[in-house]
Amino acid sequence: MSKELKAETFKNTIRMSWQNHGKARVRVGRRWTAGGKDYFVEWKVQTLLESSCEEAYTKGDNKGIVATDTQRNTCYYVADQMKDICSPEEYAQALANHFLETYEHISQVTVDITAKPWTRAVVEEKEHQHGFVLDNSKGERGVQVVNNRKTVTTKAKCTGLTMLKTTQSGFEGYIKDKFTLLPETKERMMASSVDAEWTYIRKPSNGYDSAYDKAVAILKKGIFRACSKGSLFLFHPADTL
Repeated sequence: MSKELKAETFKNTIRMSWQNHGKARVRVGRRWTAGGKDYFVEWKVQTLLESSCEEAYTKGDNKGIVATDTQRNTCYYVADQMKDICSPEEYAQALANHFLETYEHISQVTVDITAKPWTRAVVEEKEHQHGFVLDNSKGERGVQVVNNRKTVTTKAKCTGLTMLKTTQSGFEGYIKDKFTLLPETKERMMASSVDAEWTYIRKPSNGYDSAYDKAVAILKKGIFRACSKGSLFLFHPADTL
C-alpha cells in the first residue's frame, strides 16, 4: 500500500465523535454587604462548552469557538451580576444559563466549582463584621452543574473531610483467607479522610448552603456514632437532606 493510499484510508475512517472546549482555574472572589456585615466567597471555576465546532479541529476554522479569555471574563461578569448573596450552585446555574443564552450554537455547558472554605472570624466571642479565616472542618466543597438545554443537573461533593476517633471503633467480620494477617478488634483508634458526592433532585428548601452543612453533619454523625459491629460507617435511613 502506497503512502498516499494509507493517508487517504486514515482520512476516510477517522471521525470525531465528541469534543468540547473550556477554561479552567478561574479564580473568582465576590463580596456582598448586608445587614452591616460583609460576606465573602472565593471560587475556582472551570467551564466546558459543547457545540458543533468540529471544524476548529479538522479545518482550523475557529468560528464556533468561545475563546478562553471570553469564558474567563464571563465568569467575572456573571459573578458581578449576582447582586444577592448566593451559593456556588446558584452561581454555576446562572453561569451555565448565560453561556446558553448568549451562544445559540452551544448545546451543553458544564460548570465545575471548588469553594475555598472561608468562614467568618470570631474575635472575643463576637463574629467579626468583615474578617474571615480558612476553616477546613467541613471538607472541601465542590459543585458541578450540567445544562444541556433540556435538563439541568446539579451535583455537590465534599472531599478531604478528615476525622479521628480515639475509641469506639472496631473492625471485624471481614473476609479472611491465607493472605489475611490482621486480627479482628472491637476497640481501636481510627482516623479517615472521607469523600462524598450527591445529586440534587430539586433545590433544597433551606438553600444549597444549608444542604451542604447538613450533608457534612450526616457524614460526621456516621463516623462518630458508636458502632458495636465494628463498621467504619454507621448511617441511618433517616439521615437525608
